[in-house]
Amino acid sequence: MKDLTVIIPVYNAALLIDRCLDSIFSQRGEYQIEVICVNDGSTDDSVERIQRRQETSIRLITQQNSGPASARNKGIFAAEGRCIAFLDADDYWMPDFVERTLGFLHAHRECIAVSVGQRHITMSGESVKPDGIENFDGPMVLGDFFEFWAKYNHICTGSIVIRTEAACRAGGQREDLRICEDLEYWALLATYGTVGFIPEVLFVSDGLKVTQKIGWVEKNKKDGRRHLQWRTGKKG
Repeated sequence: MKDLTVIIPVYNAALLIDRCLDSIFSQRGEYQIEVICVNDGSTDDSVERIQRRQETSIRLITQQNSGPASARNKGIFAAEGRCIAFLDADDYWMPDFVERTLGFLHAHRECIAVSVGQRHITMSGESVKPDGIENFDGPMVLGDFFEFWAKYNHICTGSIVIRTEAACRAGGQREDLRICEDLEYWALLATYGTVGFIPEVLFVSDGLKVTQKIGWVEKNKKDGRRHLQWRTGKKG
């Protein structure tokens, strides 16, 4: 059995998929890691880039565009690892992510999952991380997940590792949600067992290159103006 299955929803991810995969296969430590890339209806050359990779532990699943929750669920129920992790194609891990998370779960059998500190690159290029992370001396088992989450907003898609058995028992993410499906899932997951936290920045969310390429801000301004026109009948 593999140590870890990493599940990556792939939708038009050609710009950054190699950086994402490089961060997985350059992890420190000797671990058996499989990667399941779920092609969610991409129209760019994401699949071709994945197929050009030399690693033999990448599995590719293709589905019609159904959203990230559907893609992640496909990966959960196909996983061969003892634990699973999610990583979006425009994000990446620091080199110690796997060693620290799997080490924690090995030491804390009572925990069904553990998350790590995170850093986010904003559209302006600013690097931000949750407030208060520097207040903690080391890894911890959370006594009250919801109280800690409300105070520190400490968990996001690429920052968590989950025991596969617990993820399957929870039944996966809600596929009828196209946004906030991850937030709903963390709340559900926390009802299935204890969760830990490692206050080290080991995950980075950085899709700045993609947002610049596709002109995300201008696109959404235009979409907003169209929506306003439809609602009011006036040109915005």
